[in-house]
Amino acid sequence: MRLLALLMAFMWPTLSPADEARPSLPALYQVSDVAEDDVLNIRAAPDASSSILGSFSHDARDIEVVELSLSGRWARVNIAEQSGWVSLRFLKLQRVETGFAGLPASLTCFGTEPFWDMQLTDQGLVLQQPNGRQTFPITFTAPGADRVNLGESGFLFDWDAGEILVRAYILPGRCNDGMSDRVYGLHYVDTYLPNAGCCSL
Repeated sequence: MRLLALLMAFMWPTLSPADEARPSLPALYQVSDVAEDDVLNIRAAPDASSSILGSFSHDARDIEVVELSLSGRWARVNIAEQSGWVSLRFLKLQRVETGFAGLPASLTCFGTEPFWDMQLTDQGLVLQQPNGRQTFPITFTAPGADRVNLGESGFLFDWDAGEILVRAYILPGRCNDGMSDRVYGLHYVDTYLPNAGCCSL
């Protein structure tokens, strides 16, 4: 019986750091374990020999990771008008401040043709367009604030545009703004204008 228990102990899988559950993406990270006189390189591909696009300082924060490489060792991030890859080994998950309905307080959605951006606040949906800035009442949200997980299930809400009640969604999935090579992990769609765009933490 003791021999069987020992065999089971050796055969039972153990969790390594690479196996630990990671938060759903996108998520905010900060640079970790990089010397003060060094930087974290951002590379064109998830490979240490790939060309360098730029870098993060040793204490950089608010780095939005939108996806991981197939190996799970590299994280896709945005820099200037393009996306690149950094080693996940040197990133640490950052606590995100929440705001309206349990959403990240810094969440912004945006689009083009015409340019627009919006945020969800306790005052309502704040929409900035070329013709000005307006705030619209938000009349319904789902799921509840304690169950919001944008990277897994997204977020549904209704906002009152005055003439029509708009059903809107923030959904997980790759998104591109159509004007750069940046990659985002959330997109916005609704039944009114603006009816499509990307979202960022």
